[in-house]
Amino acid sequence: MTERARIVVIRDPAGDLARLLEARPERPVVEVAGSLFDALEQTLDDPPETLFHDGSLDDPEEVGALRVLRLALPGLRLVLLGPNEREFELSALAERLRAQVLTRPFDRRTVAAALGHADAGDGRPDPEAFLDLSKGISDEINNPLLFTVGHLQLLEAMLDPERDPEALEQLSAARRGLDRISATMDRIRTIGRARHLREPGTLVDLIPLLKDFEAPDGDPAARIFAPPDLDHVFVEGDPSLLRAAVHAFCAVGAALSAVAEEVSILLATPGDGARIRIEARGLRLGDWQLPKAFDPYSLQRVLRGTPHGLSLFLAQTVVHAHGGAATARRRPDGTVLLDLLLPRAAD
Repeated sequence: MTERARIVVIRDPAGDLARLLEARPERPVVEVAGSLFDALEQTLDDPPETLFHDGSLDDPEEVGALRVLRLALPGLRLVLLGPNEREFELSALAERLRAQVLTRPFDRRTVAAALGHADAGDGRPDPEAFLDLSKGISDEINNPLLFTVGHLQLLEAMLDPERDPEALEQLSAARRGLDRISATMDRIRTIGRARHLREPGTLVDLIPLLKDFEAPDGDPAARIFAPPDLDHVFVEGDPSLLRAAVHAFCAVGAALSAVAEEVSILLATPGDGARIRIEARGLRLGDWQLPKAFDPYSLQRVLRGTPHGLSLFLAQTVVHAHGGAATARRRPDGTVLLDLLLPRAAD
């Protein structure tokens, strides 16, 4: 069974979209067809994961064929292409077809974003709406949080360790809870920064980022493997954002260790890409809907009581901002694979 995704592109006369897709870190199998009708029967018989369609909005037969595809293949990731000046019309059709829109001119980052949004499916909250709401709540909480932390510090200074050990213990527990709230707010800010990232330009070595990861308190240590023959694996990007994404991703691997027989975090360099993979064997989560794995708080609902509700969403957002991909798959034997893929930079 191949792990490479299949993508069908309808009409790509210049071949520019196919080249961008083939150059993506996950190395999908890209098939180009001259028209939707040429590919319709094969698509219905052997559905790809994603279909990019560049066709006429004025042709009722073509729009009708797209509707047939959507009804027959509700899980198909559908992306509509068109010129920038027709974005409004494309968006209206995309809403009816539960599709995403990609307008020309496009580049690797806009293609990555379209694929990421197409991953969402019907049940996923809109990331922009979620982020706007979360940032608003975060701003509302920030000042009261700082006020509370300050007063707890004053109260702690007033207590005597010998006379008030139980009170000090309760204060420490309260501060740990506030630290968790503060960490969640930091994640929201990080996601917001990633969504407005400009073209990255700094070389970042992934190996030190993996080596200096420490599992959160209460989680098992994660087993992290890097290729022994590689001294460096460079990607181009924002160092602080990539560090946050890698550490959030590794923290998920550590958390999954509590419900799996074996969890490994593996760094590899397929082609000219860099891949960080969580491989979880014997995972007792057979009903986990992997297409929604990167939804905000999807992991929180799967692993009750963990603080990692935003971790996969954060990692995905940062990777998309760097022209990469985040995928979730399940092998026939039940092993779960969570991948972060990034374009690798030259040493």
